[in-house]
Amino acid sequence: MVTRPLGAGLVCAWPGRAEPRRAGFRPAPPRASDDDPPPAVAAVLAAAAAQMARDGGGLRLQGRTRDGYLRLELTGACARCPRAMMTLDLAIESPLRATGTGLRGVELV
Repeated sequence: MVTRPLGAGLVCAWPGRAEPRRAGFRPAPPRASDDDPPPAVAAVLAAAAAQMARDGGGLRLQGRTRDGYLRLELTGACARCPRAMMTLDLAIESPLRATGTGLRGVELV
C-alpha cells in the first residue's frame, strides 16, 4: 500500500487498500436553525456523513423541496466518486424512507 500525506492529518490511500482513512478528523458541530431536520433524519444523515468522512468526503444538507425531497450536496472525494449514486441509495435514501417522516427521496444539488 502506498499512501501520501495530504496535510491536516489526512491520509490518501492509493489502490490496493480497501478503506482509506482520515487520521485526526473531527467533524464540526452542527449549526442550529429553524430548518433543522427531524431527529430521525438528522441521525441518518450523521451516520452517512461519518461513513463518507472515512473516505475523504462528506455531505451538506441544502434544504427540502415542497415535494418531499431532501436536497443534498456531496463534498470532497464523494463529489466525484463513481459510486456516489450507490451511496445515496444504500446509505441515505433507504434509511430515510424507513424513518417514516414522509420523505420521498434525495435530490443531488
